[in-house]
Amino acid sequence: MSRSLDVSVLVRLVDRITGPLRGIQRAFDRFGQLAQRIGVLGAAIAAISFMGLIQQAAEFDQKLRDMVVTAGEFGSAAEARIRGVKAELFELALQVGLTANSLTEAKST
Repeated sequence: MSRSLDVSVLVRLVDRITGPLRGIQRAFDRFGQLAQRIGVLGAAIAAISFMGLIQQAAEFDQKLRDMVVTAGEFGSAAEARIRGVKAELFELALQVGLTANSLTEAKST
């Protein structure tokens, strides 16, 4: 009878331990789901932030293309001139403390 008593006590101990362990496992599962949702939200916010930067870069490139075409250059000569103007604008922007994009909006008075 001693062996059956030992087994009975062991089964009870296992039952008492597995219940709380299941609760802890469920809590970890919920925490993992929350972390996954936060990760998805963070990725969406980052994508929105980068979209703004990409849009600004595209607008800057389009302004340079408009300037070069207005100056009468096309094709490979236009591409070379765009690279040159871009480099000059970046250098000037550093000197005057403005962004290169804001320099494309400058107007003469």
